[in-house]
Amino acid sequence: MPTLRDIGMLGPRLRAAFADLGVLDFQQVDIEAVMTHDEVAAAEVDERRRAQVEQTIAAGRESI
Repeated sequence: MPTLRDIGMLGPRLRAAFADLGVLDFQQVDIEAVMTHDEVAAAEVDERRRAQVEQTIAAGRESI
């Protein structure tokens, strides 16, 4: 919803529909902060996955 607001598409009809859904307060969300948080979380997941793959490869080498 913040993106719709930012590009000027959060008009009266959409605002009413979002109000009916009970999610109108989400228009105040700082989308940049959410995206930054998501990028950090994704990098952490990627790093853990890379470490798992490296451990699996190392374990395979040790069993040879």
